[in-house]
Parts: sequence; C-alpha cells; structure tokens
Amino acid sequence: MDNPVVKSFIILVMCVALVISGASMFGFKESADDGATQRVEDAVRRAVMTYYAIEGHFPPSLHYLAENYALILNEDRYFYFYEVFGSNLMPHIQVVPIMDIIN
Repeated sequence: MDNPVVKSFIILVMCVALVISGASMFGFKESADDGATQRVEDAVRRAVMTYYAIEGHFPPSLHYLAENYALILNEDRYFYFYEVFGSNLMPHIQVVPIMDIIN
C-alpha cells in the first residue's frame, strides 16, 4: 500500500461514502420530522372533532381545548394555526414546526 494512487483512491472512496451517509441521515431526519408534524396535526384534528361530536359546535380556540379537554399543545416546538369560520363549519387547522418558520 505504498502506492500513492491507491492511497488517494481509498481516501476518495471513504470521503464519498461519508458524504452519501451524511446526506441520507439528513434526509431521514427531515422525513421523520414531517411525519411527527403530521401526527400532531392529526391529533389536534381528532380533538376538535371529538369536541364537535360532544358539544355540537367547534371549539372557539385550541387553548380552550387545552384548558378544558386536556389537549396538550407543544408550543415550544410547533406553531398552531386554528381559524374558525363558524360554529358549524370545520375550522382550518395547521401545525408548523417552529424551525421551519425560523429557517
């Protein structure tokens, strides 16, 4: 292994392998975060629909659900957008990770 061409080739292959593994790990984290955000949004939507089934109208805010119906909102990690159009119309619900807004 004293041949400089062989050493250079091995170093090149190792660098390419590191770059590929790093890129795939970054992509895996991105897709895992997307799934987590979707699960949080689905949980909020289920809580809103459960409230509607019990009360006959949609809740006035997500904070009302958190205070009175034990919905847990992680406001350190997510922004929650909840827009009510009327007591009988499904509100607009969107959950966005804070890091997506900052970046």
